[in-house]
Parts: sequence; C-alpha cells; structure tokens
Amino acid sequence: MNSSKPSLPPALSDGDGIRLGVKSDLLAWLEDFSQPKPEVPPTSCIVLDGAVVIQLLKPATAKSFNRYAQQVFVPHILSKLQLATLLDLVWDCYITDSLTSTARAKREKGVRRRVVSSGTEQLPQS
Repeated sequence: MNSSKPSLPPALSDGDGIRLGVKSDLLAWLEDFSQPKPEVPPTSCIVLDGAVVIQLLKPATAKSFNRYAQQVFVPHILSKLQLATLLDLVWDCYITDSLTSTARAKREKGVRRRVVSSGTEQLPQS
C-alpha cells in the first residue's frame, strides 16, 4: 500500500500532472444558480480585481499612464467608495513554484514582457 501524499490535490490532478480546463465551461452550470438582483444590497466592503478594472476601463482621451490614472482609473475607484466604506483593490501575484505557475507555463506560447512605467510613457493603442 502506497501511503505517500499525492503531489497535487485530487480535484486538480490528472494522474501525475495538473488537470487543465477552460473556466468558461463553468458558466452554463453557474447560470442555473444565479438570479439577477434588481438593486444593490447595503455593502460595507468591495473587493475589485485590479487587472479586470484596467481591462474594463477605456483610456478615452488619456495619452499617458499618469493621465489615465488621473482621468479614468482613480475616479472609477473613488466612485465605488460611494457604495461602501472599505474597498480592497487586488492584483495578481505570480509565485514561481505554485500550481498556477505550472498551469501557465504549460499553456503559454510566445514571449513574455515585463513593462515598468515611470508614468509619462504613451499608452499602447489597442
């Protein structure tokens, strides 16, 4: 009898490796359990995914990162504080030896770039 602990939790493992999947496959299943709410209930805390907020908001007339922050990003975040007393803005943190890192390495193709901004660079056109 093998009493060693598996390297991956059973829900994530596929034999000896990590199980890969598509998150969008869960949408049809989740839609059966969700009902739209006509009004927002009282909220004391809001948690926002920073990367999603960046993708959601369009740069409008902002031409630099500083202008984007001043004209678009910060006003959006401040508007959310009208609905709650606490707001947490969360950003991804990629840990080298994590399950997420392993899955990302298996599906990645192409070159990854790290962009560091002083705030005055032009926004990319996309």
